[in-house]
Amino acid sequence: MNSFSNLHKQKVDLSKIPENRDIENKNELNELSKEYFDNVIKRNLIYFEQIRAFLMDSINGEYLIKYENTIDDINAKIIIHRKDFEKFEMVLEFLYDYIIISSDEELKGKRRLVRLFLHYMYYNCDIGINE
Repeated sequence: MNSFSNLHKQKVDLSKIPENRDIENKNELNELSKEYFDNVIKRNLIYFEQIRAFLMDSINGEYLIKYENTIDDINAKIIIHRKDFEKFEMVLEFLYDYIIISSDEELKGKRRLVRLFLHYMYYNCDIGINE
């Protein structure tokens, strides 16, 4: 059995993500506007701790694996398409559109949830430049 067969068992330790992240610096590095952060992402901050608690709960391990796979997929898309967009909010909206267009009807009915998770991934330092 090769080492790739155990890859799905590796998990990100969400508890190691700094609680006092410098979001202003992250926004500057990624060229995410203050207006987008303050008016779109910030309104979802109240849900981020619930998402984090859900993903850290061992009973939800299969969802954490799906989340980690999604992070990998999204980061690859960001790297490929980043130069096509002036601002990072345009990247987030491109990803949102891509996910919605390529998803099944159930996910299309949960569009707000897709955007919420993209914002969580960004704020949680799972996607985008962090330093």
